Amino acid sequence: MDADEEDLRVCLVGHVIHPNTVDNHLFNRYTYIDWLSIWKLAPKQKRPAGQLSCEPVVYPDIDRAHADRMTQVAKALGDPIRMQLVDVLRKHAGKVCVCELVPLFDLSQPTVSHHLKVLREAGIVGSERRGLWAYYYVNPDSLEELSSWLSN
Repeated sequence: MDADEEDLRVCLVGHVIHPNTVDNHLFNRYTYIDWLSIWKLAPKQKRPAGQLSCEPVVYPDIDRAHADRMTQVAKALGDPIRMQLVDVLRKHAGKVCVCELVPLFDLSQPTVSHHLKVLREAGIVGSERRGLWAYYYVNPDSLEELSSWLSN
């Protein structure tokens, strides 16, 4: 056998065995089939376009629009600051002014407002303007939707 053939041998039951991982004296040379010979005898066949290689075992429970919605929520919650903002807002009994949120983080007010905007666009939080300030609250339906999907 040359070096290429020694690098890859296949047991009769189909398992790939590398010579460095098995004591070769435990197996005689008749236990192995040379993988390179098999490959030459059975060339790879392409499937016709659109033909499945096998039937799917499970199909998705959610449609594409719902998956897009859940992805938007998950991406918005994928930042630690946003997770902390949602945590503060959900623990608060009412609407919270952005001016009350800024001191909780080592961030500027525009940065906190940006994170709140991302959460608002994802539908996780809602806001209400009162004069110069915006007041934020958690939209409970969005978190319930994510929670129920994850628990199924």
